[in-house]
Amino acid sequence: MVEAVSGQAYPGGTRVEFLDMGLSFIVPEGWIGSIPEESDAFVMGSESQPGILLALTHGAATAQELVENLADPMPLDEGVTLHAQGEPVVEPPWVKVPILATDGTGYLPGYLMALVRTDGPGALYIGFGQGAPQLFQRLVLGMVASTQTTTPRPDSGTPETQQDLPLFRRRDGPELRPFG
Repeated sequence: MVEAVSGQAYPGGTRVEFLDMGLSFIVPEGWIGSIPEESDAFVMGSESQPGILLALTHGAATAQELVENLADPMPLDEGVTLHAQGEPVVEPPWVKVPILATDGTGYLPGYLMALVRTDGPGALYIGFGQGAPQLFQRLVLGMVASTQTTTPRPDSGTPETQQDLPLFRRRDGPELRPFG
């Protein structure tokens, strides 16, 4: 297990840990993850599969609050917006829903799962891209299955990881914050 730091790349099979969140998961095989410079999101890409995987935090205190937040389009960095497809399914402590990502000119299928926690920040795992939606569902489910939680240690993060810079925000609801 390695602590995730900005600018470092983590190959598939690596368990990355976020001490300030009290959470770790395994980067899927065939994918490489990192926290890009000037970003707080943990972003994963693949040389063989066009698409993107993201790990982010959210500030929803309950599954119902998260479901309400997912009812609206979720603006993502770089002009991309995520849209839930159907009603999210709540299976405590997880919320899951298929998504479509759009940049305004086209749509890419994907999948989202969110961990709701009372002892620390929640986590969002998002995957979308070209190809079968089942691929991104499988990748997200793999990250979910590998997730381990511990007690968050807010004093352990770097200054960049402790900022509350919004990546997702709902005008009248809770903020969804970058992971990392």
